Amino acid sequence: MTKKISSFILTGALLVQILMITAFAADVMLTLSKQSGNPGDSITISGTYNTDEWVTVKAIDSDGNLVFIEPVLTDGDGTFGTEFIVPDVDTGTITITAGSGSDAASVEFTVKQRTYYYDDSDDKDEEEDSEDVDITTPDGETIPGKIEETEDGYDIIIDGNDFSKVTGGSVKIGTQYVEITFDQTAAEYISDTAGSGSIVLSIVNADTSSLSDEAQALIGDRPAYEFFLTAGDIDLSTFGGGLAYVTIPYEPADDEDVNRIVIYYITDDDKLIVMTDSNYDGTSINAKFSTGHFSMYAVGYNEVSFSDVSEDDWCYDAVTFCAAREITTGTGNNLFSPNATLTRGQLIVMLMRAYGLDPDEEITDNFADAGDTYYTGYLAAAKRLGITNGVGNNLYAPESKITRQDMFTLLYRALEILEELPETSSTASLSNFSDTGMISDYAETAMDALVKAGVVSGSAGKLDPLGTSTRAQMAQVLYNLLSL
Repeated sequence: MTKKISSFILTGALLVQILMITAFAADVMLTLSKQSGNPGDSITISGTYNTDEWVTVKAIDSDGNLVFIEPVLTDGDGTFGTEFIVPDVDTGTITITAGSGSDAASVEFTVKQRTYYYDDSDDKDEEEDSEDVDITTPDGETIPGKIEETEDGYDIIIDGNDFSKVTGGSVKIGTQYVEITFDQTAAEYISDTAGSGSIVLSIVNADTSSLSDEAQALIGDRPAYEFFLTAGDIDLSTFGGGLAYVTIPYEPADDEDVNRIVIYYITDDDKLIVMTDSNYDGTSINAKFSTGHFSMYAVGYNEVSFSDVSEDDWCYDAVTFCAAREITTGTGNNLFSPNATLTRGQLIVMLMRAYGLDPDEEITDNFADAGDTYYTGYLAAAKRLGITNGVGNNLYAPESKITRQDMFTLLYRALEILEELPETSSTASLSNFSDTGMISDYAETAMDALVKAGVVSGSAGKLDPLGTSTRAQMAQVLYNLLSL
């Protein structure tokens, strides 16, 4: 199970970029906004070097072919950046290098398995009620299907026997309005349920006029859709534990901050729930999110700001992004307190909200020091899910400052529960760092896994497991995780 705009280099030499690949060689630091993706994806290559010097950025595929090269001039603060479109190459790795002469750094980007694309034809006769479409299978065969217009949307119809030919990967269904990709788990579940019956995906323009004035203001005249899926004679709202990745075309107004563009799930009782993993892709001009169930969804704009975070601050985008998704509500009095040291209670709340893990309302077990405050229900849920065991003696110490090793341990356990742990992608290990002896036994597995996955690279040959982070740095970490 995987989830799903630009990347930033965090201030604070001891904070590690999460879920971004970072490599160091001499004075060069190189970072990718994604560690893996598909041909056609846009990734941001950024880093630091000496100020006002030219850096050559190049990419070489697994066959040794040069697929990208560009000279980039560093800014006055030593930073540089460029965009790279993943070329149409087979599954494998692309080595991206940046530097000057022998002073260079390299990282690897993994090209993932292609998805199978189901799209509407460009040759549609507008007078026809339906059109033929095809799904391309791994062996190059095509699977027929049709798109039929309805009174308030359209239906995509696929024969179950044909759909069953798609195995071993995801299925992307594209139209001029909405694109939906079912991951492999979801695709196989839909196929098994349908059998030889038809699969019908209905996309309906949603009526939001019955929503409250406040809700209508958040959505405005932006796109809103309701999704229905039928496999055989069975109505499916979920996908057997799989996910659907939904892309909705949307062009922001001139005065809209893209970090405030979100997707709302509209519940049966007309409440709006923000999708925390929703983000806006300016390259493709699309709003994106993932979901494990179909219902009504709308593009929205959630304008939240704090008086102590300005547009000139390095953390502005991250804090704005997190606030719009209700991952953080600040510290009160319209303040975010970006430079305050992150506490253990704040960390667990931000982490749980970021991944849509709700607090327990009926608490049967909790830590003795969980109290009755904003983090109480989240601590109960985190304990129940096994994300945290506390600090011993049934205590969590929510008001204490959180160490980096605890931050990575909680992150590791959350990703493990969500089945999103990254695969090993480097030869690095704990033995590469001089302070690994300071890592507590309980944190060693998490730190080791994240180091081997290329998630944790450390600084100056150290991991600094007992160091702390600020609230702004944690917001940046979650921004990097969720905006990929």
